[in-house]
Amino acid sequence: MRRKERRKMLILFVALILAMIAFGIGLKIFENHMPEPVISEDGFLMDEQSEELAALGSLKLNGNIYSYYHDFETYLIMGTDKTGADSKVYQGSMSDFLMLVIVDKTDNNYSFLPINRDTMSEVRLIQDDGTGAATAELQLCTAHWYGGNAGQSCANTVESISKLFGGLKIDGYYAIPMDEIPKLNHSVGGVTVTLLEDFQDIDRQMKKGETLALSDEQAYHYIHDRYGVGDEKNTSRMKRQQQYMEAFFTKAKEKAKSDKAYVSQLFRKFEQTATTNLTAKKISGLTNRLIKGTQKGFFEIQGTSKIGKALGDGIDHAEFYPDKKSIIDVMTKIYGLKKRE
Repeated sequence: MRRKERRKMLILFVALILAMIAFGIGLKIFENHMPEPVISEDGFLMDEQSEELAALGSLKLNGNIYSYYHDFETYLIMGTDKTGADSKVYQGSMSDFLMLVIVDKTDNNYSFLPINRDTMSEVRLIQDDGTGAATAELQLCTAHWYGGNAGQSCANTVESISKLFGGLKIDGYYAIPMDEIPKLNHSVGGVTVTLLEDFQDIDRQMKKGETLALSDEQAYHYIHDRYGVGDEKNTSRMKRQQQYMEAFFTKAKEKAKSDKAYVSQLFRKFEQTATTNLTAKKISGLTNRLIKGTQKGFFEIQGTSKIGKALGDGIDHAEFYPDKKSIIDVMTKIYGLKKRE
């Protein structure tokens, strides 16, 4: 190799070495100016941008934004009652029983959140023809009273609950009349409970403290009746409803495990009287998730009850004002909310 060519090769080699050194210094400077990595509670490496992208939903509660990072599906179950439908004021069914079923698809668990029917919330005053944008603060149960048909009434209730919980996404609803409770009880062969209240004026067997396998008719009175029972408060009835539903779900899950056709048969049994935007396939899939998942339990929103006249019919009615902090606490326990700064 000629001397001139060797000199060119040496110059190129030295230039390459210098370039590598310069790149290393630049990389070190860049690293020194990089922000410290953020590790989430779940052990994931996150920065401010990736944390925002990881959020799968957000709620606005008490003026603050809270995000959640798991894949949730939330469904509303309603029990509707025609009580008061013949008066000059009430136009349709009230939603006497309200409960959210929350499925955490990420952690494979589920939770139940009963909601007091007397909860004061923003209700849209839909007319019989389905129109109307005006709202008023009324008992949540009245949201189902407004609307041109049963579907609109259910959607109106979903809207009020979504607003109550800061824009919560509700993926579907299922409503049945309360007078279908005997058929529901019959579908699992009856439910056994220890009676929290005395119903002996209706049935001599239904004595407070007795453990009883409820007949279909007894189940109706135990879940539905309020006036003439105990302190007549809806909060007391909610305790009975929760007790019954826990026992009912346990039996229904066992039946669904042993009989794959059970859920679809149950869906068809109530097809003519139920109002839902869910298909039999969707309900079957949801049931499978409940069977395989872990139950986190029933949660309760704390608040204050009083008697008021918000309904505007000249009659005193119970009004329940949920505690804002309790809503945040409960939603955080269920959805794993994280406050956005």
